[in-house]
Amino acid sequence: MGAGKSTVGQAVASALGWPYLDNDSELARITGRSARELADRGGSGVHADERIVAQQLFEHAPPLVASLAASTFDDPASLAQMQTAGRAVYLRVSLGVLRRRIAGTDRPWLDQSPEVLERLLEGRSQAFAEKAAATVDGESDLGVLVRTIVDLAAGWWPATTR
Repeated sequence: MGAGKSTVGQAVASALGWPYLDNDSELARITGRSARELADRGGSGVHADERIVAQQLFEHAPPLVASLAASTFDDPASLAQMQTAGRAVYLRVSLGVLRRRIAGTDRPWLDQSPEVLERLLEGRSQAFAEKAAATVDGESDLGVLVRTIVDLAAGWWPATTR
């Protein structure tokens, strides 16, 4: 969270003319719970719901752009499905930028100490970089990010197969 998945995903989908599905929106729609209510269930409950959302996103017919929860990379079955269904792009951001972006948001499960957030980022960033099809600088200008990802998509799916 805070890497820019929703913002970048919407912009990339618009540039490609593809539908966009957002993890957070789908999570609220499927569970009928607010971010605060989800947080009250604890991390394992939220991650279980995120796996359900990921499964439903993987079942959508392509093409589409979707943002997925970071926990998708923590679950081997979800990760395998993701890698079969499409390509993941890791939006890499620094801890400082991540802290600024999530400060004051309504995402209560991110209301953690800087040390916890740092350990979480350190623990996942290597897995994201290793398992994603591409890593991009999530601190870049939105236009640069969109062009970069659209170019990647063109290489992955030539126009005749989109």
